Amino acid sequence: MNPAKIGTAELTTRLRATARSHDLGVKAAVDLLIEHDTWLRKSTFVTRFVSYVHGSTYVDWLAVDKALEANLRDLMVASSSELAVLRLAVFLARDPMRLAVLGSSNAEIAARAFARALGVRS
Repeated sequence: MNPAKIGTAELTTRLRATARSHDLGVKAAVDLLIEHDTWLRKSTFVTRFVSYVHGSTYVDWLAVDKALEANLRDLMVASSSELAVLRLAVFLARDPMRLAVLGSSNAEIAARAFARALGVRS
């Protein structure tokens, strides 16, 4: 199955199904891409970074991260806010700060701080 040849609705269903068996960061990253509704509509992104292996459809987050670091031109055909969303999705999926180990109290504090950094008022 070629992920680039199915519709966006089917792709999102398959990505969510695969994400269910992963940690919260991957689930959040997949949900962010789906809700943002841009990257999964770009055939260059889907062809290059979404794979279907052994019944699972997934984003190759490491490859996306490397492409962002290398400023690949085919990926860079995007607005600065689109790229920021993609970078955030990679950050969530790869969890370099090990956010997954925060307890619920610390997670709530971190979420409020992140919302403030974005200018979101609670």
